[in-house]
Amino acid sequence: MALIGSDENKIQRAKTRVLLLLWAIAGIGNSLGKGRILPLTRTKEKAADYDEVFAALEADGAIALTRQKGGKIKSVTLTQVGYGLLGDLLRSPDFEFEGTQIGAKLGNYLVKWIAHVPMVAIASDSSTDESVVAEG
Repeated sequence: MALIGSDENKIQRAKTRVLLLLWAIAGIGNSLGKGRILPLTRTKEKAADYDEVFAALEADGAIALTRQKGGKIKSVTLTQVGYGLLGDLLRSPDFEFEGTQIGAKLGNYLVKWIAHVPMVAIASDSSTDESVVAEG
């Protein structure tokens, strides 16, 4: 079994879910046991399906992993790089939750993120009919 999703963005969506959960529960720089993260697995997914996601996030510098003697992941820590990556992923025009439903916890983590992010001014550029977002 592998991560649910039929396109190449499934790893990006899984990264976003992991980073969002880490940020919402532990914050930046605080470790969280892997067992507290993996309940985000969805029907037909296994914890091992996320090994690729953890490896990619570690390679990006987005998370720091603490391993047990056997090499299994013991805990995960969100880094400042990961916090920035989370913001980039959530603001990406390509990001969307797949499926018809998301869990209440994940939805609440996203609401927490929205409340946390500084307010931005949105101005309309009438010459192109596009909105311009100024980050604050």
